[in-house]
Parts: sequence; structure tokens; C-alpha cells
Amino acid sequence: MPELSGFNALITYDRTGLNISTYPHDIPLDAESIIIDRTTISQIDFIEIFSNLTSYRLSDNKISVFPNLSNVSNSIVVLTVSMTNIATIPVDAMATMPLLQKLDISQNKISELPDLTTVFPVLQSLSAYSNVLSRMGRTTAKSLTLDYNKMTELPDVNNVWDTFSYLSVSGNNISSIPSGDIPRLPKCRNFNIRSNKLTTFPDVSNMTDLYSLDLSSNRINSMSGVPRMSSLVVLTMDDNELTTFPNLTNIKNRLSILFIFDNEIVVFPDELMAPLTSLWYFKIGRKSRQPIYLPNFCMMNHTNSPLSLTIVYSSINCDQNAIFAQMAERVGMLDVTSPPSCISPNNVIGRKFNNLTADQLWPRQSASLKQDNNERFHGAADCTDSCRSRRGTCQTKETLQS
Repeated sequence: MPELSGFNALITYDRTGLNISTYPHDIPLDAESIIIDRTTISQIDFIEIFSNLTSYRLSDNKISVFPNLSNVSNSIVVLTVSMTNIATIPVDAMATMPLLQKLDISQNKISELPDLTTVFPVLQSLSAYSNVLSRMGRTTAKSLTLDYNKMTELPDVNNVWDTFSYLSVSGNNISSIPSGDIPRLPKCRNFNIRSNKLTTFPDVSNMTDLYSLDLSSNRINSMSGVPRMSSLVVLTMDDNELTTFPNLTNIKNRLSILFIFDNEIVVFPDELMAPLTSLWYFKIGRKSRQPIYLPNFCMMNHTNSPLSLTIVYSSINCDQNAIFAQMAERVGMLDVTSPPSCISPNNVIGRKFNNLTADQLWPRQSASLKQDNNERFHGAADCTDSCRSRRGTCQTKETLQS
């Protein structure tokens, strides 16, 4: 989200948290920043003109009418009117605020936003999360935060397609994004649509410079036809309904962080994992808390090292002893929140892994099991060399006998 700078040294008038119920009229006329938060003020009656005012914040008050600041100051750049009883923005009765760049109207009761392009002609950032928005008109903003509303479709950003950079619509009621609904957005870097009702992977191919995509907490059960996204670095897919690991070949170039836990993926096929050569943070685990099968790390020729692997909810299947020796080539940090599914130390690989003890690998086990695992964990030779040479199942005599 774009940030505005240069507001740290303003002449500020702050009436935060004071027990006042009427709007104060003792504010110095040379004020550059006014903050009136956490009061019981229910009505704003302006009589002063603040020619130097650039930042105005009115938050956590009792007002129900959006303040008309256009006659008070034409120089406001940042405006926050949040946590109030405001339900509408009466643009027809407002004069233009020609310099306003950042508008925060979050945590109000607004159900519909009209076209704001006339009244806020140079707006760059709009935050309107936690309202009851179901419809929204156009703005000039290149950053939109619209989380936790009642929207069923994406906002129209066609008029700013060439500058638009950030869109967050988590916690809404969006169930589908028809192909072609997203216009060409060559500068959009972040798209957050978590906690909606999507069932399929959306067509985001027009976001050609997308860096981060968050689709977590939806109802996605298929990722067939993932579009080509050569710039994608972060993909968050946790808490969906996937049962098979998807083909991510079209986004393999820069994909570094992949969260795909809290689904029902059991197996991570070598042929689908091997192309992900830039992956360095991988978080997996089944929603049902049942065991999973790890990928064959020896088959993965990665450009980044080491890989951070987090396994949540699930344990590691008992017949995967050899996998731990393979990990030593690639995995530099391992966090396993559950012990192996069979619990028996005989089924925990008996060798050192990057100087980590079983106590570090399974921090949530009982003390006695940790001690038993530590003895077993350092009891056999490392088979990494064999794993490197064969690029296949890595076994030692101890493994075969267990």
C-alpha cells in the first residue's frame, strides 16, 4: 500500500480522549494537523478557516454526518473519519477537495460509495474496511482496502488501470470472478481476496506484475489452469478444499513463499515439486490433522538454500524415514508441530539433521519421548552422500532394520 510522507513535523492540535461533547473552537488557525479522537462529539459545526491544514483525523466519535471540510481548508491531503455512525458520503453537497490523497473511512456504517472522482480528484489511497459496503463507484485511488464488507464483486478500477497497485477485499461475499472481469493492471503488486466464497482459482493473468496473491480461507477445490504469473513471489492458499497438490509450472519462476496448509493434500508429487526452484518457505499440513507424505527432497534442484519447511496440524507418515536424510541437502529450518504418526522412536530416522536435535524438531512431544528420540536421532551415520549420488530413496542399514 502506498505511503505518504512528510507529516511528522506538522503543527498538530490533538484533543484525543478528552471528555468533550461539543466541537472545540479554540483550535489555533495555523494548525496543520487536527486530531479529535475518542470523544462524544455528535455534530461538527465549522466556523474557522484553516489555511494551512493538511491532515485531519476524526475517529471514534458519535457523529453521523460526514464533515464537509471543503470550506474549511483546500489544502487537506490526509483525511480520516473512522469508527463513527456515518452511513453516507453526500458528494452532491460537497465541494471539491483538490489535494486530498489519502482517505480513511473505515469502521463506519456506509453501505454504498458513490463516484468519488469529482470530489476527490487526486485521491491515491482509500481505506473503507469494516463497513457494510455492497456497491462502490469509481475513484482515482490506486490503492483500495475494502475488507470485511458485503461486496459480491470486485470494484471497478478501469479508469486507473495503468497506475492501480493494491487491492484488498478479504472478508466479503465474492463467490466468483468471471473471466475478463479483471482489467489489465500492469502495476498491481498485491491482491488479497482471502475469506470469500471462491470455489475456483481466479483468472488474474491481467495482473502481469503481481507479487503477492492471497486466496486463503475460501472454498477452492481445484487449481486447474493456473495462469502464467512470472512475477509472483508469494502465494497463500491455506484453508481451502484442495485434495491434490496443484501444477504450479506457470508461476514457478519466482515463487518463493507457498502456504498451502489446512487443506486435504496428502501427497506432494516429485514432478510437481521439482520445478519450484525458487521456493524457500513452504508451509503444509492437513485440515483433518491426518498424516502427510513429504516430497522427495533429493529430486528438487533448488536455486535458493536453505528451505524453511513448516508442517502444521499433521504428522509425518511413518514410512517416510528416509526422507529426513534427504532433507539435509535442502531444508535448513524445520518446524513440525506433531510427532510422527506412529509415535514409536523406531520410526524416527536415526541420524543428525543439520545439527538439530529431536527436541528442536518435535518441540511439543513429551519429555520422555524427546529423550528417546534424541538418542535415536544421533545414533546412525548421515546418508546424505548416498542421497546426492542416487537422487532417489536414501536408506541405511539402520533404516532397513527398523
